[in-house]
Amino acid sequence: MDRKEVLEKYITTVIANYSEDEREEALTSLLLGNWSDTNGWTALSREIQKEFESEELLLHFSDQKYDGILRFKLRDDFKGIINEYLSKQTGIEITTGTPDDLESCPCCGFKTLEKRNDFDICMVCWWEDDGSDNNVVDKYGIGPNEVADLTVARFNYLEFGIYNPERNDLKELCDDPKKFKQGRIFKLNDKDQLIELNTNWIGERKTKT
Repeated sequence: MDRKEVLEKYITTVIANYSEDEREEALTSLLLGNWSDTNGWTALSREIQKEFESEELLLHFSDQKYDGILRFKLRDDFKGIINEYLSKQTGIEITTGTPDDLESCPCCGFKTLEKRNDFDICMVCWWEDDGSDNNVVDKYGIGPNEVADLTVARFNYLEFGIYNPERNDLKELCDDPKKFKQGRIFKLNDKDQLIELNTNWIGERKTKT
């Protein structure tokens, strides 16, 4: 089956399994965003577009009227999910179609970002892409990730599964890395240093002073 068909079946299941709180949270987050440049927005009815542009739902969040915009958002969220994961979740073999080739997160290495240096948040590790990378990793106290520079964040991800282990509120929301292709690989060497495979970069453990 084609990937698009399988993805639609998967999205149908996700929406059907939303709890009331999850559905309300998903629609609330949509109300707060600007989606006009996102692929598929103009295919929504003008009525729906106006509601979300005005940041006010006219009906209760449980109304099926809003299933369409939830599908729109999930298509965008899931465009980078690999076929193997979709097939495992749905039990349907994907024979045609490929995921979008997204950019690798500079913290965890998984392909979750629409583009680099645009303050996208990686849903696997929750690092916000402020432009830091191997050439500028020590930006402690600068930008949206002030609690950890990129080197610290990479150590944290390998050991705790999130860029900042103190963010227990986000840890529960981390996406399954098995959903995404890994474009960059970071690992510890035998000297307890952090390295990126196929590069000369080495990161040392450090503490904030």
